[in-house]
Amino acid sequence: MFKRKTIRAQLPVTLKTAVPIMIGQMGQMAMILIDTFMVGQLGPSAIASVGLGGAMFYVFFLFGAGTLFALDYLVSFARGKDDLKECHHWLWQGVYLSFTISIPILIAIEFVAPGFITSHYPSEIATDTVQFLRMLTLSLPSFLLYIAFRQYLQAMGSVRPATVIVLAAVLANIFFNWIFIFGHLGAPALGVMGAGLATTITRTLMALGLISYTFYRDAKLRLGLRQSPRGVNLKSQRRLWRLGLPGGVQFTFETGVFSLSTSLVSGLGVVPAAAHAIVLNLASFTYMIAVGMAGAAAILVGHATGRGDRNGATVAGWTAIACIVVIMGLNGVGFALFGPHIAALFTQDGEVIRLCGRLLLLVALFQVADGLQSVGGGALRGLGETRSTMIANLLGHWGIGLPVALFLCFSLAWGVLGIWLGLTAGLFVVALIVILRWEHRTGS
Repeated sequence: MFKRKTIRAQLPVTLKTAVPIMIGQMGQMAMILIDTFMVGQLGPSAIASVGLGGAMFYVFFLFGAGTLFALDYLVSFARGKDDLKECHHWLWQGVYLSFTISIPILIAIEFVAPGFITSHYPSEIATDTVQFLRMLTLSLPSFLLYIAFRQYLQAMGSVRPATVIVLAAVLANIFFNWIFIFGHLGAPALGVMGAGLATTITRTLMALGLISYTFYRDAKLRLGLRQSPRGVNLKSQRRLWRLGLPGGVQFTFETGVFSLSTSLVSGLGVVPAAAHAIVLNLASFTYMIAVGMAGAAAILVGHATGRGDRNGATVAGWTAIACIVVIMGLNGVGFALFGPHIAALFTQDGEVIRLCGRLLLLVALFQVADGLQSVGGGALRGLGETRSTMIANLLGHWGIGLPVALFLCFSLAWGVLGIWLGLTAGLFVVALIVILRWEHRTGS
């Protein structure tokens, strides 16, 4: 067992790594919040459409992104050994994987999602949702390519460039939304579909910007990326898939249950669907803080593991966990105290605002659990372990959270409140399993 003063010594390193990553993750989610905020002027139905379309997109996208998160371990482990050639090798394999995994995801979204939406939801929601989703789907290949380069740079210790690019992208997304949603500067007013187009353009620019910076950095520091072998290595691809696939499935389990909840709520009416969309986006925004800290945990634990420093890996993981408990606890207090006021930023509909206020009390309740399961999973990823978090998400969300949500929503007729109570229960179970697994692996 290490002492608290050891965590205090690790804290500056953890925050230096984590804060830029957290800002970058929040910036990505901010674009969805901006879409929701700006289409809110079109009414609750538009909010519900963006919420449903975005939720469905992220189920598919996060399968690919979660698989690419294997680069956290592979590149950081190689960096811990000071093996730059291996770092470059894994970047190129990640690039190939990002394109490979895009193909089945694009096919699935195109041929499965639209038919499902139009057959299950009211026409005022379904039409806009399909248009928004199809437009957003065009961003998938460039977004996954951006993820591959971002994970590589972060594991190499270069975390600020992606943050700067994301912050610039947020401003660009506002500008493109203004043009395409409302029809400014000679563009047609595309409404909800315009929000999808704006986000797609922005994500493409993000990928181009980060790729350009990566090669600029390589030329400036003479790291050898340009000269490294770029061919597909089937053995490395198998290893990347083997390590990354459980992570992709984990994110699919987690986002899938939230997206399914969005589908269920969309059938309860426009007001519950709009409130759910707003609350889910807010919860996802704070979750991005946890994802950022999880990325820092994976990197720092991976570096220590690559050096053969087991104690350093343990301290790095627990420090990140301690940080996220404090941060997410403060988020919970904010949601509990100011929930209706936050919701009022997105809509003027009084019914929607009141329902958001009630749901945000539950979001406040599970903030710490959400942070623990995410950062604990990141720390385990730094050890090269991804299957345990996949199993935890399967058991917690689908074994407990979803059945509780369905029972409370439909059997007891608690509606959307019952859905969120079930989600809350699932998150607590996942957090408990993940933290116990981390404690077991580190013997702490």
